Amino acid sequence: MKYLNSILGGFITTMLMAGIVFKIMHWPGSSILIILSASLLSIYMIPVAIGNILSYKNKTFIGICNGIGAFGGMILAVGLLFKIMHWPGAGAMLFISTLFALTAFILFAILFMASKERIHLSPGTFFSTICFGLLIYGISIGGTTLSSLKNVTSSAIKIEENYNQLIKINEAISTKSTPEEIKQVVESTANLNKYLNTLKSILYEQADAIPKEVADTISLQHIASKDNYDVPTRILGLSNPDAPQGGQFTALELKSELAEFNHITSSFGMNISMKNTSNIHGYHENWESRLFYHYTLAQVILTLNQIQLEANIICNSILTNNLLESHSVSLNDSIN
Repeated sequence: MKYLNSILGGFITTMLMAGIVFKIMHWPGSSILIILSASLLSIYMIPVAIGNILSYKNKTFIGICNGIGAFGGMILAVGLLFKIMHWPGAGAMLFISTLFALTAFILFAILFMASKERIHLSPGTFFSTICFGLLIYGISIGGTTLSSLKNVTSSAIKIEENYNQLIKINEAISTKSTPEEIKQVVESTANLNKYLNTLKSILYEQADAIPKEVADTISLQHIASKDNYDVPTRILGLSNPDAPQGGQFTALELKSELAEFNHITSSFGMNISMKNTSNIHGYHENWESRLFYHYTLAQVILTLNQIQLEANIICNSILTNNLLESHSVSLNDSIN
């Protein structure tokens, strides 16, 4: 059992370490490696517990402690997996597993203080500890400091103010006589504004667990969970960044909405860029993951606001050019 635990523990640790490295480097296959290794770790806790129990024969109390610790470790492994993959339910599992782990720790502390026995770290416990450390590190990747969070929030709010002013200006200009193709640009911009505002409202609603009618009327500065990156990643369908999921208000659907907008504005030589790129490591990144994967809510809202500002600038440019051309034509007619 001892050698089996060592072999399995080494294998799971290596696989998990590779998954974390792949995640950091944004290489394909990171999600599969992490899911497999974390799942195996959860199962691995069973032989670890059995091995530890057999090491202390005829000691029921130690067996109970190991059983509690193993059960908590199983839940913790799954909870950390859910947290890394941005799946719902991670918080509850982490809370429950923490209670079990705390209970097991207190019982072991009482046991060893009372018996004054030496603590033997088995191979299974050693590899389990390393794996849990790697999973926690995987969660910490992509974190943000308080100062940077404030800067991102401040930028997002300023951009929101700018595009709201631009919307009013565009509405005023569009009331004047405009050709049909420009009316289509105005209508497409309005539809995109509505879509982006709804998407942001959904993000606010689920990140802060607030009613929809409240989320529809507030901006980022009133949101408490600005540093939440689970909700944006999940809603935008990017739990697996290598293969974004489709569906309502996902990043793929947003890309489709922008493609429609570009189709209408392309005749004027203007559009919003949605190109896939290669990162500094040469790995091909899709547009969706590059902009939205594993970013905080504040950063995601900033990106959405930038897209919205760019769309309204394009609309304003087209409206303004048309207005100037109309005045030019009118002036030439009056001169002639």
